[in-house]
Amino acid sequence: ETFGVKGKDGDLLIEPKFAAEQFRYAHAGAGLKHKFPVGAGFKPAPTLSICRVFAGRKLKINFSNPRKLPYGKYKIAKAALGKGCLALSGAASLRIPRSLILALPQGRLNTLNIILD
Repeated sequence: ETFGVKGKDGDLLIEPKFAAEQFRYAHAGAGLKHKFPVGAGFKPAPTLSICRVFAGRKLKINFSNPRKLPYGKYKIAKAALGKGCLALSGAASLRIPRSLILALPQGRLNTLNIILD
């Protein structure tokens, strides 16, 4: 439940509940190098990751919390699935339509990078 990765009505719901301390010993920049479009404003920071299969697609979800904010104080500030940035509403959760997940390649690891701020 800490990572908050689950299905909801067929879509992928991301609703992380990390404590600030969980990022203290996380590897800086793990999984984030070259994952975001150039100039998107992403900087390496301590990162926590989880791998899951959703809708038959392998996903590696990386969470970065550069300011080490505690649960309840951060929102999902930026998110990128593969090479594209996702539109966000400034909420603490992110809902990705199943159709977007199904558009990802099968048989390879697809990356979702999330910045909490």
